This record gives sequence, C-alpha cells and structure tokens, in this order.
Amino acid sequence: MNLVEGGRNLKASDLMLGMCLAIPGKIVALKNEGRTAIVSYGREKREADNSITHSVVGEWVLVQQRVVVEKLTEQDAEEALAGWRHVTENERG
Repeated sequence: MNLVEGGRNLKASDLMLGMCLAIPGKIVALKNEGRTAIVSYGREKREADNSITHSVVGEWVLVQQRVVVEKLTEQDAEEALAGWRHVTENERG
C-alpha cells in the first residue's frame, strides 16, 4: 500500500527523503473567533492557525507548521490514516 501526496504515489522510503507529510486531524473546537483550531489526532490535541481555510468543528484537515493548510473529506482522511497505520506497522516489523 502506498500513500498519496498531491496525486503522487509515495512509498515508505519516500519518508526518508525529507518530504514534509501531514497526518490528518479532526477539528474539535475553535478559539479566537475561529482563527485558532483545536485539532485532535486521537490521543493528543494541538492548536493550529485556521485563518487560511476557515475550517469548522468536525472537519478533517491537514496541518503543517501549526497552520491548517487543507481540508479533507472524511473518506480521504480515513484512507490517509490507513496508509499511516500501514507504514508504522511495517516499521515495527
């Protein structure tokens, strides 16, 4: 199974090339009149600037360098998370 980034298939070895990949997260709360999103990654939550995408609670997003850079459909988020699980399981052996 390969991850897909920008229409390009990626292999686990691509992760070693310094490529910046993001793990999908779900917005669970907003602060500062929506400018700051609280994004859940399952076990942890992080704050991210939401002024580019103006995402809302319940949306799946990609965050890079503490900025929400892209909205995802739930299906795309689930597929990406499945890809991440596959990569991390293979790393464990």
